[in-house]
Amino acid sequence: MYQRCIDHQTAPGNQPGDTINEGEFFRNLKKDHVAKCYGGDDEHQPEYGLKLRKRHWQYWGQQRSGLSVNLRSCIHSEVCSIALQSGGEDYFHVAIIDLGAINACGLLSSSFVAQYDPAPPNMCHFVILPLDGTVSKWMELAEVLDTPFPPANKLPATSDEKARARLAFDQYRSYIDVRRWVRKTDGSLH
Repeated sequence: MYQRCIDHQTAPGNQPGDTINEGEFFRNLKKDHVAKCYGGDDEHQPEYGLKLRKRHWQYWGQQRSGLSVNLRSCIHSEVCSIALQSGGEDYFHVAIIDLGAINACGLLSSSFVAQYDPAPPNMCHFVILPLDGTVSKWMELAEVLDTPFPPANKLPATSDEKARARLAFDQYRSYIDVRRWVRKTDGSLH
């Protein structure tokens, strides 16, 4: 699998250090980085979806060197994103980050860019950085994405709450779509 992932990369035409402000990127996640939007939701197929845990957003905010990601159009699959990750055996989930959608949402005080940073043999590696250099932008984005959700301490009960929760999750997923169990619990990649 590892060699196949190396061989099937489509290296971008960027030079190291070049930046782009749109595109979809894979962010590899550990088991505990993902949570159900509502704690009481179904464990295997949560009706109201998945999102990143608050502490993971805080971790992103501490990454002064940028958020390590892989360009989706280059690496092609969630499996290869994990396979080419240094220490990839610790990663089980993948978030698909739509940088163009995040920058176009108009809800943030500053944009993000992805800087090309190839890490051979991974020629698809970028780091996402806030354009103004402020690391707190990740927490600002977390707040923007979490605000539309009805209170998360209980499952939505009324038809209005259910509709709002589904709409909030669809909006969240248009920016960050969490794919759970790309690596199975037995350690194998799909």
